[in-house]
Amino acid sequence: MPAPERGPRDRERARTDLLIGSQVAVAIVLLLLVVVYVPRPNIRLTAARFEASPCNEGTSSFVVTAYVSLANTGRSDGDIFVRLYVDGPRRAAEDFFVPAETAINRSLSVDVTNCASHQYSVDTCLPPAKYATC
Repeated sequence: MPAPERGPRDRERARTDLLIGSQVAVAIVLLLLVVVYVPRPNIRLTAARFEASPCNEGTSSFVVTAYVSLANTGRSDGDIFVRLYVDGPRRAAEDFFVPAETAINRSLSVDVTNCASHQYSVDTCLPPAKYATC
């Protein structure tokens, strides 16, 4: 069985397919270049310690302060939320700006009722978009 003849319409379709394929390939290469070469922040919590004030017997409360160290090894400035937890629930959160290729020390505090022993922890959250919160 002989192969069907290809007409001008088939050649035009092949040319269009080649052009679209080339455009897709160029778009993928450009996207890869953006992902690889656009500077981004790389912020990490490097240390945390907690200090509690003496118990106020009148109010049966005290203040706990979390001292955190944050390092940005990226080539771009960035923001990171630090969240302070007391016995599980989040009790405080604050957004900190960290310049590119620097380390900073910051603190956040919260009033704690009940002068008994408590468990403290911190974690970080990168906002999903500019001006968003965690």
